[in-house]
Amino acid sequence: MPKKKRLKLYPRTKKWLRRNYPLPWPCRIRLTDEGTIKGLLGQFLHDGERGLIRICKQSPMPIQAETLIEEYAHALRHALPVDVDYDGEPHDAIFWAIYGELINKWRSNC
Repeated sequence: MPKKKRLKLYPRTKKWLRRNYPLPWPCRIRLTDEGTIKGLLGQFLHDGERGLIRICKQSPMPIQAETLIEEYAHALRHALPVDVDYDGEPHDAIFWAIYGELINKWRSNC
């Protein structure tokens, strides 16, 4: 029986996040040109009904995967009933706790 082909790191990370940490609303995850996100590695947006995570497709795949984890942590943080200071510093203690949980589990599972 042939060996099952393993997904590449970025798609594997995307699948792992969706399966283990579902969001309460639809969220598209897209690779996009760096010009679209103005030199950032990634971006999370939410319009009140659904989310959008953009990841720079020019980045190396390991960077894409880790950036996806950071942006997904923003999405999970946004889903909580505690306001986020998007005009100031969106990386509050709650965000870092979520990010730490995701990155540690991902490193041991993916």
